[in-house]
Amino acid sequence: STWLQVSNGTGASWSAREGFALALVNSSIFLAGGWGGGGAGYLQDVWVTIDVGHSWQLVTSAAPWPPRGYFEMVGVDGALILAGGQGVSGNSTSLFNDVWTSRDGFTWLTLTPAAQWSKRFGFGMTRDQSQITGQSLIFVAGGISCRAGCTAYDLSAPGCALVADVSIGTPQCCTSTSACAEMYSVNDVYSSSDDGSTWTVVTSSAAFSVRSFLGLVTVESGLLVFGGYAGSGAFFNDLWLSEDAGLTWREIAATGAGPGTRSAGR
Repeated sequence: STWLQVSNGTGASWSAREGFALALVNSSIFLAGGWGGGGAGYLQDVWVTIDVGHSWQLVTSAAPWPPRGYFEMVGVDGALILAGGQGVSGNSTSLFNDVWTSRDGFTWLTLTPAAQWSKRFGFGMTRDQSQITGQSLIFVAGGISCRAGCTAYDLSAPGCALVADVSIGTPQCCTSTSACAEMYSVNDVYSSSDDGSTWTVVTSSAAFSVRSFLGLVTVESGLLVFGGYAGSGAFFNDLWLSEDAGLTWREIAATGAGPGTRSAGR
């Protein structure tokens, strides 16, 4: 109920940003990446504080992972685990499903360049000690993924024929493609028992609706999913609990109950 301001942002060491990640490792809080204002774009810097945010030190201005925002980072056994997110490749949006680890925020190792879950941003990630297996697990849930497709059409191209929609044609109509042409939200859940190197699908379609920028946390009784972005300007404030390591979920608070609808990001 009581909050103490430790910084008003004036003269702060790291630049103003959104879509960054925070993680606690031992007694240090690390801040990484995000989307910066003033033309900064996606960032790949790492900062650390050992005094609960009163002062910050730059660890590196250019980590080896590509600049990104709307990714996730957690602390696991004295190490940072960073995964996924959104960036830019050339003039196109690029999504990630790589996983990196670091013990100091400066030196990073790639755990996997391509996790078993699809490239995504705006997802949830948390660590939990499984009550079922006794293992320390990392979970990933939901988010926004994308699929390859056509981004521009020429309806006068040879062999082009309209299908279903007057603005969409057969493959012969396509003049430009992208590996990330269509964004869509997901409600799958994945887990890793080796700190993010390999992942296993827990469920490809959880009981909670597809969503992004959701809250995913661990509690004594299991995993909790709260709120998120539903798309088309709509938000959730429902609450879901899984007591079997993400396999099954039950709604314990419906949308409209408790705090107002919201997402954990933009």
